[in-house]
Amino acid sequence: MNIYYKTKQNYKSPQELRDNVERRFGRIKFDLAANQFNHVVDNWYGPDSKLCTDTFNTPWPKKGLNWLCPEFQDISPYCIKAYAESLSGSRIAMLIPTFTSTQWFDKYVHGKCYIMFLTPKIKFDDTTITCTHMMMCMYGYPAGYECWNWKKILNYKYIQPLII
Repeated sequence: MNIYYKTKQNYKSPQELRDNVERRFGRIKFDLAANQFNHVVDNWYGPDSKLCTDTFNTPWPKKGLNWLCPEFQDISPYCIKAYAESLSGSRIAMLIPTFTSTQWFDKYVHGKCYIMFLTPKIKFDDTTITCTHMMMCMYGYPAGYECWNWKKILNYKYIQPLII
């Protein structure tokens, strides 16, 4: 069984990674799939949220960068929603495992967003769990890809958001 499915699915995304994503793409304004313990900004969607408890049935913010680190058991609905929302102007940074042989990758990731294959491996906050083979899917940006050493912030190129 895959480690992504055997572990608890609600760890907080690593602060150092979020900081470097913000340095490159701008401030994170919303966390689109969170709970009261793992949200990364004050504005978040998910159970017990004061803003929205169902991220799939509400439009996503169009101003600023949205953070999305969904549970890894069922990524497909998040990819579908992220792609659809990017077509109407949302910018989304989605942290997910690099499962390139899946239908959701083929239909809603490849050619639909800017993909950054991440190195080194990710250690989620408040845990000893580390994940290799992770990618950051940047919806609302021109399609493309790169290998990004996210610990070396000077090793990046600026990517202009799409104008919708």
